[in-house]
Amino acid sequence: YGTTITPEKTKQAMETIQSVLVEKLDKKFDHVESYLLKNVFTIPEDVVLPEDRVQMTHPLSPEEDRQLDTEMEQLRKHIIAVRYGNECVRQQVSDIENLQKHADNTLLYLQQLDSSATDAGVLGIKDSLSFVLDKTKDLMSAVNGLESEPKGNTNSTTG
Repeated sequence: YGTTITPEKTKQAMETIQSVLVEKLDKKFDHVESYLLKNVFTIPEDVVLPEDRVQMTHPLSPEEDRQLDTEMEQLRKHIIAVRYGNECVRQQVSDIENLQKHADNTLLYLQQLDSSATDAGVLGIKDSLSFVLDKTKDLMSAVNGLESEPKGNTNSTTG
């Protein structure tokens, strides 16, 4: 029938048949679902399941039910608070780890600096820094002494 019916008409006819079939199948499945819910999956009134027997022997009063609901809500809030606290602690641990890495890198740099100073013949970096600090203080005192001399008396030290 390839010469009698065009491919477009064939496709349109197939889509029409498919939509009719899907609609009828949906209705049939709705009927099956309704039947199953009413007749198969329903527990008769006179049957008590084992997990429901406790409720039959120890029924809860409305006050006890409200109290349990309140307690469950408090526990939910507590769980949320603990989760939030745990997340804050995780973030702090991450920050501390980053600071530790930075401190380790700084220590490594200082060790390399100390090693370089030792290789250069400097006895100790602490002593060297102390020596430089003392000389800097001496120079600062000398500069301050020069600044405090009167301006008209600049040639008195040459004679």
